[in-house]
Amino acid sequence: MGSNQKEHKMCERISIIFHNKRPTTCSGQRTLKSLSCHCSLLASKANKFRGCIRQIEQRNPSGAFELDIISIYLHFKY
Repeated sequence: MGSNQKEHKMCERISIIFHNKRPTTCSGQRTLKSLSCHCSLLASKANKFRGCIRQIEQRNPSGAFELDIISIYLHFKY
């Protein structure tokens, strides 16, 4: 499996937690591949968000708190 081994194990753990915690009213099952795709999409979006935050932090807004930086991000044009 090589470098994908850790990712595969993480997806297996996510699958177990997902299926143990899903509401009993939810009858649908998600395959490991489906959950893996969702995780990849979330990771991609999180990485993009973090990249934007880094750009804003590099501007070094004096006296800005985390909420100020996130507010700047929400108005950031990219």
